[in-house]
Amino acid sequence: MPTTSVPTSPPVPPTKPTDNAASSHQVTGSLREQLEATYAAIGDSFKEPTPDTYLSLIDAKDKTPDMIQKLQKNWADPEIKQMFKQATFPGLAGTNFVDARQQGDYAAYYFISDPQDTNYLTIEVIRFHQTNNIWQMSQRRNSTSIPIGASAEENRQKTLREIESDPDLGLMPPMGA
Repeated sequence: MPTTSVPTSPPVPPTKPTDNAASSHQVTGSLREQLEATYAAIGDSFKEPTPDTYLSLIDAKDKTPDMIQKLQKNWADPEIKQMFKQATFPGLAGTNFVDARQQGDYAAYYFISDPQDTNYLTIEVIRFHQTNNIWQMSQRRNSTSIPIGASAEENRQKTLREIESDPDLGLMPPMGA
């Protein structure tokens, strides 16, 4: 099955998910906008009274009964809940976006996670799985660093080559990850 790639472009503001977040996270727009909106909804879910919305946005493969039980316990703890409310969860729209790719029900969002580094480009991937037309984030993230090139165009080409060749940056997480 072919992989769909979104060319690099200036940041685009994410679309907002529906207000009824617990029941529907279907968003429209480009793949990039959809993934950014899902990620933003995850950040917003930390301010809700229960973990239901958060759990609805996490890939089922990552939800073990033990994880759900611990999450519900933590969510009910007033001290931890207060930390959730005060936490900042930066969205993806402001990142140094590189690419968004989709193959079937799987997608990956690639960005440079430390654009201030003068020696290396750190490429990070956040993976998503679509179920019932809703993107859910995988808990398995990967990153890799490559030396910075002489120009922005060289860096762009090196980054795209690394995404293509490094199995840790693939649409599917490496086995055992």
